[in-house]
Amino acid sequence: MEEDEFQSKLQQSEGVINSLMKQLDTKERVLQSNNEKQKQLQASVDDLTKTQKTNNRTVQELREKQKQLQTTIDSQTKTEEANRRTVQELREK
Repeated sequence: MEEDEFQSKLQQSEGVINSLMKQLDTKERVLQSNNEKQKQLQASVDDLTKTQKTNNRTVQELREKQKQLQTTIDSQTKTEEANRRTVQELREK
């Protein structure tokens, strides 16, 4: 009788151990999947960060070009105004 009870408890224990092992395996697979997703997300973040840095450089370059163009426009406007004055003066003579 004690042997039967022992075998029964042993089988129950093995069942619990097997169940826990299955749960552990499942959790390990989920963890691996989450780690992969994290790696993919980090790669996406890295790519977006590089893109943002590139865009920031592009914006800065465009701002510099805009300043240069505005300086050119201002210079041309002054030249045009001076030319108009010269033409006006020549007409008056």
